[in-house]
Amino acid sequence: MPMSRIIAFGVAAALVVYSGGVLVGSVMMTTAVDAGDRRFSAVVLGAVVVFGALGSALLAQVVRRPAIAEDAQSLVDDSLLRREDAVKAVEPFPAVVALIAALDSALGLSRVAYLAYGLLAFVVWLLARSAAARARPPAIETHVGQSPA
Repeated sequence: MPMSRIIAFGVAAALVVYSGGVLVGSVMMTTAVDAGDRRFSAVVLGAVVVFGALGSALLAQVVRRPAIAEDAQSLVDDSLLRREDAVKAVEPFPAVVALIAALDSALGLSRVAYLAYGLLAFVVWLLARSAAARARPPAIETHVGQSPA
């Protein structure tokens, strides 16, 4: 799988998890008729902001970290570990909070919205995660006493 496709899956996962969470939380905040549902909306929005900030900080650390490599194979390994760390920065924790809010919210639009967002975020996140897991770089073969390049 090409690297651009893996990046596209990761960006889609981040957009669904964080932008979707802001959208669902904002809409539910403005349309909820029950005070309890408005509180759940505030919790979902807060979770999106907090987990988004933590994920952004982790992703910035992963991107800024210098490569640790002595040869071509260790550079490939470092790239693989860096990619896995970047994927872990976009965990769907806000979706978990939305699913919990769906369990405790009143029946109706808010429950359906939280369930739909939570399930969609998990499906897109699982697709991004599986795409990153399938994209293993090939090992660089070297012979004893030869350098890889």
